[in-house]
Amino acid sequence: MDKENRAARIRLCVALCLTLVFCAFCLIAPQIMPNDPNHADLLKAKLSPCRQYPFGTDWLGRCVFSRVLDGAASTVFSALLVVLITMVIGCAAGIVCGYYGGVLDTVIMRTVDIFLAFPGMVLALAVAGMLGPGMKNAIIALSATGWTQYARLTRSYVLSLRQENFIYAARLNGQRPANILFRHVLPNAVRPVIVTASLSIGSTMLGLAGLSFLGLGSRAPEAEWGSMLSDGRGLMQQAPWIVLYPGLAIFVASVLFNFLGDCVRDVLDPLDSQHIFTRKERKKKMKRKLALFLAAFMPLGTLSACGQKKPEESPGASADAAKENAAPADFVCGVYNFSKIDPADGYNGWGTMRYGVGETLFKLDDNLKVVPLLATAYKLSDDKLTWTIKLRDGVLFHNGDAMDGAAVKASLERLVAKNERAASDLKIASIEAKGNTVSITTTEPNPTLVNALCDPYACIVDADADNGETDFEMYPVCTGPYVVKEYTPDVSAYLEPFADYWGGTPKCKSVTVKAIPDVDTLSLAMQNGEIDAAYGLSYDTLPLFSNSDKYKVTQAATTRVYML
Repeated sequence: MDKENRAARIRLCVALCLTLVFCAFCLIAPQIMPNDPNHADLLKAKLSPCRQYPFGTDWLGRCVFSRVLDGAASTVFSALLVVLITMVIGCAAGIVCGYYGGVLDTVIMRTVDIFLAFPGMVLALAVAGMLGPGMKNAIIALSATGWTQYARLTRSYVLSLRQENFIYAARLNGQRPANILFRHVLPNAVRPVIVTASLSIGSTMLGLAGLSFLGLGSRAPEAEWGSMLSDGRGLMQQAPWIVLYPGLAIFVASVLFNFLGDCVRDVLDPLDSQHIFTRKERKKKMKRKLALFLAAFMPLGTLSACGQKKPEESPGASADAAKENAAPADFVCGVYNFSKIDPADGYNGWGTMRYGVGETLFKLDDNLKVVPLLATAYKLSDDKLTWTIKLRDGVLFHNGDAMDGAAVKASLERLVAKNERAASDLKIASIEAKGNTVSITTTEPNPTLVNALCDPYACIVDADADNGETDFEMYPVCTGPYVVKEYTPDVSAYLEPFADYWGGTPKCKSVTVKAIPDVDTLSLAMQNGEIDAAYGLSYDTLPLFSNSDKYKVTQAATTRVYML
C-alpha cells in the first residue's frame, strides 16, 4: 500500500506540473500569437495549414492558430471559475444544512432535489436561454446548476462528522458553532470536495464549450473553442482544420484535467477500493482511452481538405446523380430549403417547379430567352396593353380536368389575389378566356409580362381544386410530371408520376424529396449514396463533385448579382 501511495503522489506531482504549465501557457498565449485573431482577409479564406498559418485559416481568412491561442484563456479559466463558484456555494449550503439541520436543511435539500430532477446541461441551457448569449451568462448558468452536487456531498460528510467525539469535545469546551465549523468540520470534509472539483473541471469545460457551440456562450468575434467548432461545422469537408484544432484543444485540456482529478482522487481517497487500480488495470484503462481518442479523430482524416473556391462557378450550381444517361427508377433528392408547394404563396413556387409538380406558361432557356412551355405562342397588341396567349392542347391537371383558357384565367386571378409581388410584377387589369386562348390586359405597358410569367409563382394550378377539402399548400393540383402523394412538413415529400402528363411518361417510378437544411449534411448524404441528387450545395463543396467522374454537376447562368 505504501508503494502504491508513493506512486500515486508521484503521479499527482506530474499532473500538477503539467496542469500548471498548461495554465501558464494559456495566460501567455495572447502574447505569442503570430497573427491578429480577428483580422479577416477573404482572399486568404480557408487556406490549408502553412508556415504563415500553422493551423490554416477559417472562412473569413482569420488565423485559426491565433484564434485557438486567444480562446485558451477564455475557455480554461472560465471553467475554473465555474468550478470555484459552484464549490464555494455548494460547500456553504451543505455545511450549514448538515450541521444545523431543521427547516433550513429541509428547504435547501428539497431545492437540491428539484435541481437534480433535471439533467444538468438541459437546466443550464434553460438558464442561459433566459439570460441570453455571452460568456458571463454561460458561467452564471453553469454555476446556478452545478452547486447541487457539492451541497449534497458536503452535507453527507458533515452529518457523519457531527456525531464524532471530537465535535462533542469542542462543544463541551464552549467553542462557538462558527469556530467548530471552520476548525473541525470543514478541514475534515474538504477532501471529497477537492476530489469532486478536480474531476469536474473537464466536464465543466465541455459544458461551456457546448453552450458556446449552441450560440449561448461567447459572442462574435470573441474566440472561444466551442464557438469555433460551431462556426466551422458546416465546413468539415472543405476545411476540416477549422474544427479539428479547436476540438483537439478541448480534448487535450479535458484529458489533462481529468488526469489531474484521477491523481488527486488516488492520493486523497487511497482507501476507496473503487479508485485503486493495479498496473494491469491501469494499462487497460489507458488502452480504452486511446481507442476512444482514435475513434473520435480518425473520421476527420477521411475528410478531404480543399483549398480556394472556384470564383468562376455559378451561384446556381447544384449536384445531380452520377448516372448521366438514365435516372434511377426510384429517385431520392435532397434539398436545403424545403417548403410548402402552393406556388402562389410567397416564394414556395420554387419548390413546386423544382420537384416537378408545377409548370408555367413560359420558361427561360439556357440563354435566358423566353420560350413557351404550357403556352405555344403569344402576341402583343399595337397599344402594348393586351397580350394574347395561345395555350398548348391536350394538357391535363393532376385531377384529370383539362387546362383551358378559363382554368388559366382562374389560376392567374388566384395568383394576383394571394401574392402581392405577382400583382406588382404582372400589372393585370383584366383577363379574358376563350377556348385555349387567354387575353391579358395590363394597366400600363408591361414589356416584361412574359418574363414575369416565367417566375415559379406563375405555375398554373386548378383553382377550383382549392376548395378547402384538401390542403392545397401541400397537395396543389398542377400540370407537372409528378403528383404529390405524401407530404410531411419540414421532413419529406413523396411523389409519383402523372400518367396523363402531356410531355410523355416520366422516367422515375417515384421521387422522394428529403429536407436536409445543413449543407454539409447534404453533401455527406450525396457522397455516401443516401440521395441521388442534391440541390443547394455550397460553393465550397463543388470541387468534391466536379473533380470526380462519379457525379454530374449541372449549373445555369443567372441574372442575379450575389456579391459586388
